[in-house]
Amino acid sequence: MLGAAQPDTIPILHAIVLGIVQGLSEFLPISSSGHLILVPWLFGWDELTGAANADFNRTFDVALHLGTFVGAAAYFRHDLVRLARAAWTSFRARRVETPDQRLAWLLCLSAVPGATVGAVLETTVGDKLGQIWLIAILLIVFGLVLLVVEPARRP
Repeated sequence: MLGAAQPDTIPILHAIVLGIVQGLSEFLPISSSGHLILVPWLFGWDELTGAANADFNRTFDVALHLGTFVGAAAYFRHDLVRLARAAWTSFRARRVETPDQRLAWLLCLSAVPGATVGAVLETTVGDKLGQIWLIAILLIVFGLVLLVVEPARRP
């Protein structure tokens, strides 16, 4: 839309709050992306809501996820190096001989379904799943699923 003001900054308090939300929710069995959409909507932070700001919102969301990835990669750097070496050794030998080699290949293989679904449904996900009502309903539904499943998981 011509003439619409595009944000190029976000208030520092909003960035800090969203960084905390991302950091707390990424490693829990809840949707960090869903929360990153709901929090600005709940607080009425206009610089991150609405169709006019969709590109800025996606860019900021990716930056938050990238920060989480860098932190996790730094924490697990020794494991990542060990698994990368195991995968490379296995690739060169054309066989899987150790538990680390097996784990490395299983981790690579585990990314295939998500990447495939993401590539096939990219437009649908981008168009439909960013709706507040749908995010809220899915968070509630899967929260209830976790509530039911968790007691059954305990020994």
